[in-house]
Amino acid sequence: MIQQMSLNYRGFYETWCLLNKTTDLTSVDVYTIPWVVNGAFACELGLKYILTQNDISFKREHYLHALFNLLPLKDKLAISKELHDNYPNCSDKQLNQDILLISNAFCDFRYAYEHLLTLNLTFCKVWFEAVFNRVATYP
Repeated sequence: MIQQMSLNYRGFYETWCLLNKTTDLTSVDVYTIPWVVNGAFACELGLKYILTQNDISFKREHYLHALFNLLPLKDKLAISKELHDNYPNCSDKQLNQDILLISNAFCDFRYAYEHLLTLNLTFCKVWFEAVFNRVATYP
């Protein structure tokens, strides 16, 4: 299962990387929603990969904040450090709030045309990259 999980993660991560090259975070364009959806799903798979590598069980969970909270302390600290490096004046409480806001982005943004949704794309990118960078430390 871990090989298939890794393969699925790589596919969504690499798709996000392609979209990231064409996405302008200062405006919404045709690639913005797929960028969010692929990034959020890649994060979900990446967090689950880390959990699996550490023999931590999890339920059928897709909320990013819930998966993040299950991570081993070393992984949570590494991701948090990267967030704090990018947002040095932000409190832990505020960063947790920002994570909660994007926690269900995979589901929310798949059907973005049905709702009026807002998202801090810059924070989203920093969060995605912090998770991706942590996943990259695993085999």
